[in-house]
Amino acid sequence: MRMQDYVKYSPEKLGENFQKRDELISGVANLFLKKKYLSITLIASGSSYNALAMIQDSLQEMIKKPVYLHTPEYVMQFDIAYRESTFIVVVSQSGSSTNIINCLQYLQKNGIFEVSLTGNLDSQMSKYS
Repeated sequence: MRMQDYVKYSPEKLGENFQKRDELISGVANLFLKKKYLSITLIASGSSYNALAMIQDSLQEMIKKPVYLHTPEYVMQFDIAYRESTFIVVVSQSGSSTNIINCLQYLQKNGIFEVSLTGNLDSQMSKYS
């Protein structure tokens, strides 16, 4: 899909996702609640990064814990993901961004638990998750 396609279908998809919100988020929420995490680290780039930037403050207010947002490059360069007390969520709309794939490989190589979210279940990202 092209970016224009994502923009065109976003309102419809947002409505569908909102209707299925409990089903869509329960797995991630349950993983987060299993352990006493002190923060959430969101990892994304491009339009996914922009979308997460829009919800970062609201998420932080909801969970009453710090929520950090980083690019994959930042995570790999500064080893920020080694903090065991942070719940790591990697997000890619397409699931095929090479920098996201590289970051997933980095996290897995270092034994760092992460949760991946993508809109494309047939993507390269899904294969690593």
